[in-house]
Amino acid sequence: MVRRLGLLLLGAGAAEALRLTLFDMPVSNNGARARYIIQKKALDSNDVEVVSPMELGGLRSDEYLAKNPQGKMPLLSVDDSTFIYESDAIARFLLAEFRDRGEAFVCDDPLICAKSDLLVRLHDGYIQPIQGCMYKALPPFGTFGTRSLALDDIRKQLKILCDAAESNRVGDGPYILGTDKPTLADATIIPTLVFTSFMLPRHWG
Repeated sequence: MVRRLGLLLLGAGAAEALRLTLFDMPVSNNGARARYIIQKKALDSNDVEVVSPMELGGLRSDEYLAKNPQGKMPLLSVDDSTFIYESDAIARFLLAEFRDRGEAFVCDDPLICAKSDLLVRLHDGYIQPIQGCMYKALPPFGTFGTRSLALDDIRKQLKILCDAAESNRVGDGPYILGTDKPTLADATIIPTLVFTSFMLPRHWG
């Protein structure tokens, strides 16, 4: 068993053709990070089959927890004994595995990659842990014991993230950093901005 930055790999199987299955649902902005890459890379079900966690009995089933003990989406099955969880680890794996497929992502400019990684860390460190305040029934939401405090902070963190994205732009391209090609920051942030722009005004004013 090898554990590395939230990546769980069981078994070898490296020489065999990969049989990728992504366990995810459309409501997951974290899973959408992987789905964004799948779309940009023009991958189909022969490359990555996307199925519901209910195929394994749901997130809390013994079968699912054996593959991802956190019991969360998304989960990537590489083969019968190799599983990757945590959306950032899955996204980086897909970008590396399919680097020559579909649309190219910026991955060779150290400064742009650092700027992209900064935005990803702001998202994963400060927004993702408390986003449950928009849809979960009861606290805690991250370190916050009340919904109102968590909602105030998620609005604050969204502004910090958007300001950082604006100040780190490197050009006038269509993507978050002003690049002509997407970065991992696009795959990470765009789904969350879509999600929060719907959830916050609709349910929390």
